[in-house]
Amino acid sequence: MNIFKIKNARFCTFLISLFIIFVTALPFLVLALDFISIDVRVVACFVLIIVDLFLLLKIFKVTFYAELVLKTIAANNKSRTKFDFPNGFNKEKIQSVISKFGKSYEPVTVFPQPEKLQYQFKNPVGANSSGLEMIVATYTVDVLTSDEYRNIIKSININSKNLKGTKKALYLDNQQKKSPLKRTVIPIILANAVEEPFSKILFKVVSDEDKDGFEESILPCILDFGKQTVVFNCSALPDPFSDNYARNRGIRFLKNKLFKRKLEFRKNFNYVDFKVDDIDREQTLWAFLKNVNHEFRILEKKSDKVFKNLKDKQVVFEDDLIYVKFGERGVSLLVELNEESKTATMDSFDMWDYPKVNQIAKETIPQIERLIINFFAKEGYTVKFESLED
Repeated sequence: MNIFKIKNARFCTFLISLFIIFVTALPFLVLALDFISIDVRVVACFVLIIVDLFLLLKIFKVTFYAELVLKTIAANNKSRTKFDFPNGFNKEKIQSVISKFGKSYEPVTVFPQPEKLQYQFKNPVGANSSGLEMIVATYTVDVLTSDEYRNIIKSININSKNLKGTKKALYLDNQQKKSPLKRTVIPIILANAVEEPFSKILFKVVSDEDKDGFEESILPCILDFGKQTVVFNCSALPDPFSDNYARNRGIRFLKNKLFKRKLEFRKNFNYVDFKVDDIDREQTLWAFLKNVNHEFRILEKKSDKVFKNLKDKQVVFEDDLIYVKFGERGVSLLVELNEESKTATMDSFDMWDYPKVNQIAKETIPQIERLIINFFAKEGYTVKFESLED
């Protein structure tokens, strides 16, 4: 049935959540069965609690990854290469919304100059950023050409750099102080028309502009008043509803604040062919979970083999994973390397992966982190551990 395919992501997420709630509540449901003697109910409840804990730990990785993928699919199901204007939308409404956002600043003397330049700073959410910045600027052109677009991008980059760090959070903990400032830059281009050869590749152009989207995002939004269409990179990053990622905050600003959730699109019109880890969205939820579980089992077998061959405090990096042996136990982490900034980014950790999942002592975590930092330092990289608290 189509309803059970993972392209219906919200429904599939609901099914997973429903299963976890049922499994968690089952021991207490048994305890409420009055027609069974209290002794039997207590024993059954105790046994089911143990079984539940074992089961939930067993399926944690699979369900966590599955829900992350499903959230991303849900957010991107309404992504389009272009949208139609909302009814009654005009330049005056745009300028009105922008002028009420954040605080207005004078632009740098550069051509072209933005008509409006607004800056907003928010305190960080969680431990993986030192602050959240958003810069919104408007530019008006008669006919948008590729050269004109390039000049606007240069202009917004200069103005954005000038405003970087204008405000700072008053109170930061040690982890937040070490974390990056997460910035979203949105140049809004109001064009009476777009040059015809250029108009055909607008979505690719604005998407290519945003190479990262995690810590920094430049999210050009082009409004063609001649064709009454809007183009911006609306492909959300996982987790799409989190403030962790700069692009997602920009997408929410455009959709919710600027366009008041009234962007027009038709079901099969200008659909964005996005992919999440090359996963087939036409497969059923059961097939998807089975495949994810299979992939994790293969990965665990490979990890076990790697850990068995490692010596104490030895570090190995292969296939985007770093393996650290510490005593008889081990940790494996997915690493994202950025060649430009020479940074190695990975999630913070507090659990052993080998020989079985277990809590790591707090005093041991800094020692493992130091091994990883020293390993990448030899290759010329600095290491960032991103908090999972958010």
